[in-house]
Amino acid sequence: MHRISWNPYNEGEDLIAQAEKYKLDTGSYPERICADRIYITAKNRHFCTRNGIRLSGKRLGRPPKDPDVTTTHKQQLRSDQARRNEVEGVFGSGKRKYSLDLIKARLPAGAESSISMAFVVMCAEKVLRLLRLFFVVLFGWIYSFLMAWSAIRAPEGICKPAF
Repeated sequence: MHRISWNPYNEGEDLIAQAEKYKLDTGSYPERICADRIYITAKNRHFCTRNGIRLSGKRLGRPPKDPDVTTTHKQQLRSDQARRNEVEGVFGSGKRKYSLDLIKARLPAGAESSISMAFVVMCAEKVLRLLRLFFVVLFGWIYSFLMAWSAIRAPEGICKPAF
């Protein structure tokens, strides 16, 4: 969460600030920004071009005459849109599963706390899923190692231990 406002505003103005924050955090600008149409303004295009960031979206002007360039650009747009759909899916699951669409706090501080806690829980569950996957893989590896070890260690004719 970078900005919560109770007044209407154009969120397309946030792109440059978020790219700068990304640069502060990581040391370089992102390679690409997959954004909605509202973010694809002349100011944002100029900023991204100047800093070597690929901003997803339709190109300005006439389409190129070379069909290879057009095909490559369409494939790139499709790839960027698939990535953008993942992000939008997270927002959708936040509304469905974590009740982000049902916040009924009356004071701004209470609503902001509810929104923040929903995102904390979303991140915690993702970490839990990754840990669960790690332990399943780890225990699978240990089990296969023990089975291979017991097959090597047990002499012929003697029952092998069952794990």
